Amino acid sequence: MKSAGTVADKVIPSTSKRGRKGIKEQLDRLRKNHSRLQGNINDARKDLQATLSKWGNLEQLLDDLQAWLRDTQEKLKAEAQPRLDLGEKKAQLDKAKAIQKVGSLFERCSAT
Repeated sequence: MKSAGTVADKVIPSTSKRGRKGIKEQLDRLRKNHSRLQGNINDARKDLQATLSKWGNLEQLLDDLQAWLRDTQEKLKAEAQPRLDLGEKKAQLDKAKAIQKVGSLFERCSAT
């Protein structure tokens, strides 16, 4: 933009009135287009930064969830010893269902 303005400043004094008007109009259009392009670039930059931030948060949540699932799976394996008590079996089944529900919720969230 600066170089276009500099060239126009040099050419305008030796140009006819009609030519000066054309140069000024073209220079104005060029400035408007340049300003619009800068705005579009800034908008795209902001969108990219927001998207990167969301992905960073999602990756951290995914890591946390995977660690929790591993820990929970290890705990369930440790508790998988045969039990004779029906109440303990029901509690173990309820716990496994809850973990499965959390896993399916996470899968649905990560699919979107």
